[in-house]
Amino acid sequence: MQGKEKLGFALGLIEKLTLAPSTLSGADLRGPSTVPSRQAIIDVIYICAGFNIINRVADALGFDMPPPRAFAGITWFLLTFGYRLLAGTAMVRNKCGVDKSLAGLSKIEGGPRADLYSAKLEQLKRVVLASPGPIDSSARPAASRLEGSPVGLKEYLTKVAHAAYEVNDEDVAILRRAGYTDDEIFEATVRTAVSAGILRLESGLGILGKD
Repeated sequence: MQGKEKLGFALGLIEKLTLAPSTLSGADLRGPSTVPSRQAIIDVIYICAGFNIINRVADALGFDMPPPRAFAGITWFLLTFGYRLLAGTAMVRNKCGVDKSLAGLSKIEGGPRADLYSAKLEQLKRVVLASPGPIDSSARPAASRLEGSPVGLKEYLTKVAHAAYEVNDEDVAILRRAGYTDDEIFEATVRTAVSAGILRLESGLGILGKD
C-alpha cells in the first residue's frame, strides 16, 4: 500500500472503531489493495483506543486547546517520524530483544511491540480501574459500567462515554451540587474514558483474532 492508501485505511478504521465499534468486521481490517501487516493494524487499534481515552478526558474536563500553528507542527512531525520517538518504543523494543519478561503477553501478535502494548494496557487497567480512589466505592463500578449509577452521575457519565464534546460547565455544576468533589468527578471521568477506550481496543483486537 502506498502512503496515502495506508493513511486512508488507518483513518477509516479509526473512524468506524470510534463511532460504531460493535459493527466492525474482518473486511474493515483489510486495505484497498493489499492486506496491511497485523502489527500495523494493531498499532492503529491501540492509537485509536488511546485517543478515545484522551479526547474524552480533554473534552469533559475542558482542557485548553493549542493554537492551530501548534497542531500544524505536531502533524508534520507525526507524519514524518510517527509516534515512535515520542513514545520511546524504539529504545524499549531494542530492550525487548533481550528482556524475556515481556514475552508471550500478547495472544494476537508475538512481536515485542505488541507485547509492550499489552503490558502497558494491563498497567493502565490496574492503576485506573482497580486502584482505590476518592470516589465512593458504591459509585466506582458505575464509572466504568453505567448500569446502576446514581442519578446525576449516570447522565454525566453517559455523556462522557458517548458524546464527551457535549459536556459543559452546568453538567459539572450539577455534580458539585449533588455533593461530588472535583477529585471524585475527575476519577469518574477518567474511569469512564478508559473503559470507552478499552471497549474499542477489545472490539478491534477481537475481530483481528478471528480474521
